[in-house]
Amino acid sequence: MAIAAPPRPDQDQSIDTDAVSQFFDNHMPGAWGEETDGWRVPLGQRLDALSMPAGFGAEVNHRLGLVMLRPPILSTPAAGTWTFLTGPRMRLRDSTVADLALFGVTWAPAGSTILVPGPGAAPWVQAPAPGGELPGWGAVVGAARRACGGGW
Repeated sequence: MAIAAPPRPDQDQSIDTDAVSQFFDNHMPGAWGEETDGWRVPLGQRLDALSMPAGFGAEVNHRLGLVMLRPPILSTPAAGTWTFLTGPRMRLRDSTVADLALFGVTWAPAGSTILVPGPGAAPWVQAPAPGGELPGWGAVVGAARRACGGGW
């Protein structure tokens, strides 16, 4: 399977800061941190996240685009990962967890927090779309599993 090189996060100059702000108001129950220039958001309530190697993330994002889903995605260049923001997580079968682990897909425990950057910050690979909703956890897991070569 050929995986396209992911775009650099700083290449997207078309971030709609109003859409990002609206997204935060609708989906982020966290607290703004002046010292971090972002929101510290608890996972497992209204928002969750899946992280994976950037190249694999590009393939997952492509598969989500085929079904008209456009998730917000953060980049962590130092780690070479992309983090997909999703709706609340669901329980996964052991075989699904094993498939995802082989491809470096991880998630933080419920109750931990994630730092989500403010509007216009460089870490966005794909900022929230105007009027956008979070994709379901299962949709992103399903796209990742299909990218692994597995089905349901």
